[in-house]
Amino acid sequence: FPCKCLTLANKKTHVWLLTFGFTLVTNGVMETNEEIGVEVGFWGRKVIPLRFIWGGRRHEVKRVTLKFERKDGGKVFLGFSVDTGTMLAELLLDKEDLVWRIGHCAPSYT
Repeated sequence: FPCKCLTLANKKTHVWLLTFGFTLVTNGVMETNEEIGVEVGFWGRKVIPLRFIWGGRRHEVKRVTLKFERKDGGKVFLGFSVDTGTMLAELLLDKEDLVWRIGHCAPSYT
């Protein structure tokens, strides 16, 4: 399996992380880059994520808290921060190849 190594502050401890699946958890925020399936609705020319499938579970979007555009290298992503009632998640749509990914997620306390 492809792995990457992170060296912690004391430089004596190494943490090996598989590059697929979850990559890093810091202060309850999980950083991942997994492909997901997203069901969307349209309001005029606006795209609205309604629900997504991640980790074998279907998550219903209760509200979209932020919509943004991010550039990463040569790629441009349309991003949505969403609240499912149990977690906050960052959904990213690659505008070139139209693939959805989940970027970060954390427990929701709403």
